[in-house]
Amino acid sequence: MKTVYSITVKNKRHQYSIKDLKNGLIYVDCPDAGISQRFAKEDLAELLIDLPTWILDYQAHLSTKKETVVRFRLKVEEKVLLEKKAHKEGYSNLSKFIRDQILPA
Repeated sequence: MKTVYSITVKNKRHQYSIKDLKNGLIYVDCPDAGISQRFAKEDLAELLIDLPTWILDYQAHLSTKKETVVRFRLKVEEKVLLEKKAHKEGYSNLSKFIRDQILPA
């Protein structure tokens, strides 16, 4: 069962959901923190304590202005492969996945 909650950070409400999975796992989804993944149930308390910081950090990251666009062509199969790899690595944004793969940290 998936339960939806909200947390207020800097006077703004941010929704997140927690779904109970098998084998001692939960699935947490908080778009405003860039979280959409599984965690061990025993880590839930620590995650909730850190959630405001994650939200602020993620929002700050999103506000970083990107000034230019790079475009390149792919075959449909290549794009599907890239999307699968990005999703497998936990990315919901293909551009971020490609940047993280190519640019130094």
